[in-house]
Amino acid sequence: QMGSRKIDTLVHFPNAGLNISRYFHPEQSPRANANGAPGSHLRLQGCVYDLFAVSNHFGSVGFGHYTAYAKTNGGDWYHYDDSIATKVPRGTSVASKASYILFYERREIAGGGGGHP
Repeated sequence: QMGSRKIDTLVHFPNAGLNISRYFHPEQSPRANANGAPGSHLRLQGCVYDLFAVSNHFGSVGFGHYTAYAKTNGGDWYHYDDSIATKVPRGTSVASKASYILFYERREIAGGGGGHP
């Protein structure tokens, strides 16, 4: 039965620069003009996303434990496990077989604000 066991395949995902522009019709891109006309070259830049958090699940379908990774505005990653927060050494991957939910934010175009909560 397909839904009765947890899938634990390692999925590779980018920490930065996830470009989803090929999945948008030009008239429906995040940077399209208000009248639906395609935007300028900025349209493509509006489809680039950077990872800022990962939720992990350890265990089975029926029970388990959750942890998380989150990136600060300063660019440092932290691992959260219940009441313990640990800084992740630079260059360490936050991807694992336990990665469950990925949180991306759209990259701001030059001159824009940005940042995540």
